[in-house]
Amino acid sequence: RLSIAPLGANGSVTVDGGGIARCIAMTDVEPNAVVVRGIVVANGSAVDGGGVRLLRASPLFVECVFTDNTASQSGGAVRCQSSAPYFDRCAFTGNTANNGGAISLVGVAPTGTFAMLAGCELTSNVANGDGGALHNLTQLQLDGCRVLGNGSGGFGGGLFTGTSGISRVGNSYFCLNAPNNATGFVEDFGGNFMGADCNNNGI
Repeated sequence: RLSIAPLGANGSVTVDGGGIARCIAMTDVEPNAVVVRGIVVANGSAVDGGGVRLLRASPLFVECVFTDNTASQSGGAVRCQSSAPYFDRCAFTGNTANNGGAISLVGVAPTGTFAMLAGCELTSNVANGDGGALHNLTQLQLDGCRVLGNGSGGFGGGLFTGTSGISRVGNSYFCLNAPNNATGFVEDFGGNFMGADCNNNGI
């Protein structure tokens, strides 16, 4: 297993694309063969996957931040093609793309497993087309995530699931995503909140 992380308890690492290049690319990575922990992926720019592009790759990202990344087509922060990454307590904010402001997913991974977001926060991501935060055309699962204040010019401000996609969502919070929180089929695993009353106080 390859582990990528800052040195020391108080160390920090930012992979910065400078607005002109993709930050990270991975191809043919077995599940959990690569663990990326505690880094910031910022200012990446590409056609697909401005911050990260995954092709048949299923790495584990732990407590990482993806911010201000841009893709002219899909996946401002992350583009997943036939990949099933696991994002554990990661934050995605201020990323933009045509589809999937934060994450775009297409194609089933060789393992047949779902891409997974656990305890993640997705805020202020924008898509000109569909999926302000998430654009899913394959297999995606969310557990314990907050999807707040994302926007799209098309459908699914928080989550867009295409006809070829399956989105499983549990214990997650969707609020103030525009024009709506989710579009397409969502398999409700329970414990979810989707609405405009973010404080659940009737205001």
